Amino acid sequence: MTNDKNLFLQGSIVLREEFIKGSVEDGDTFVSGLIYGIHQQWSLDKTLHLAVCIAAMSLSHESSTDGMKDIEQCLNLQKYGFRRLKI
Repeated sequence: MTNDKNLFLQGSIVLREEFIKGSVEDGDTFVSGLIYGIHQQWSLDKTLHLAVCIAAMSLSHESSTDGMKDIEQCLNLQKYGFRRLKI
């Protein structure tokens, strides 16, 4: 929620079960995406997309760091679509 009471939600990426190899520190990788997007002065929407994509990419390996790829490869996971959130 922003200071002006706007709420932003971002669903996770719909991944195939076989894509997921581990879930070590996926929250930390999500936050790293947030920090990067904020540092780059991206829109909140683009920043949340990046954060979710980076967290999803970290699931692709038993070790969060070994699963990481460059930003473009992470953002490419958007092609699988995002879960819809119900409020």
